[in-house]
Amino acid sequence: MEAKQLISQVEGLRNAIRQKETKVNELRLGTLDSISSYLYPNFFVKSLNTFKSTTITNRIDELIEPFNRGSLDVIFMDSAFKDEINGIYSEKEVDEEPYFLVYSKDNSLINLDKESIDPCALQKMDLLMYPKYCPIHQRLIRVYQDLQINPPKIVEIDYGESMIAMVANSNYITVLPKSIAINKVTADISRLKMKEFEVTFTRKISLFSRDAHVTEMVNRMMKEY
Repeated sequence: MEAKQLISQVEGLRNAIRQKETKVNELRLGTLDSISSYLYPNFFVKSLNTFKSTTITNRIDELIEPFNRGSLDVIFMDSAFKDEINGIYSEKEVDEEPYFLVYSKDNSLINLDKESIDPCALQKMDLLMYPKYCPIHQRLIRVYQDLQINPPKIVEIDYGESMIAMVANSNYITVLPKSIAINKVTADISRLKMKEFEVTFTRKISLFSRDAHVTEMVNRMMKEY
């Protein structure tokens, strides 16, 4: 019993030392644009002046590669890609949301009577998405691989506003996380609609660092904002 208490005291001392040594203004933060824009905008506005640097990108590799090299200390990204992180890391899941299909109200290929859409129906449609660097694109491909069926035809476009405009004016569709889908549809409610998928197709967002203390510290900061 005494040995356990001693170990606990030593660990508490280590955590206290880490807390003193870890300075927020020395941490380099990285995030996906969709996370900073639609899930935690207040936190990331504050981060611009709080952290040493804040990197915002649409490319998952522009977070993972710097994190693996040690040039980013904390990253926010889809949990599905954590297998690409090298070495020991600390993870804190901070959010989860489903993906939605976004389409034009005039889209003649969508069954408007159904509240959701199944993967086989999606196979027959033309899909507009960001290029393969995009985590949404990669996640969709993985879902179809798990189902052991071919994915729909994907046309790649690297500009988000153009993609939404094309969807609103054609039979093209796109797939977006719920937070982004709601933002885009409500901004053009007269032309756009959204549907959920019948299969479980969710996005889990995690905070990653190399130190559990840093992970918890940043997580607490997020809740404060």
